[in-house]
Amino acid sequence: MKVFLTGASGYIGRHVASELLSRGHQVVGLARKQSERTEYSTQMEWCFADLSDFEAYRTRLFDSDAVVHCAMDYTPSGSENSELDSSFVSNLKSFQGRFIYTGNLFSDRREGELCEALLSDSEHWRFQTEVSVLERSDLASVIRLGFERQ
Repeated sequence: MKVFLTGASGYIGRHVASELLSRGHQVVGLARKQSERTEYSTQMEWCFADLSDFEAYRTRLFDSDAVVHCAMDYTPSGSENSELDSSFVSNLKSFQGRFIYTGNLFSDRREGELCEALLSDSEHWRFQTEVSVLERSDLASVIRLGFERQ
């Protein structure tokens, strides 16, 4: 299977890439630019572009069987760029393959326990993006990593 992986040079993306490669998948990794981090895997095909420049990588993404989205961009003030993340998800509406969204690095605590349920009633942009991902097709998944929002 050919997998397009955003954030492939990041902490989570590097681990996802390693696992995919160990299972025999072909991985096209999206990274902003060539760096020491992109040198770690010669088994991977690299695509260097900013996540915001969808046209720069559109063809390679749509030539893939699956997309795993691990990238996150930050604004100059240091907050997460929710508009870019939502825009990326929106651009995948016509993608026919499997889409795995891993952007949610936290979970709300409700009554002292971590909530794994879809929180469609939450106003937080991450939960709203999860809802839009899951509504796109039965080939979409959301994976929440085990971090708690502070």
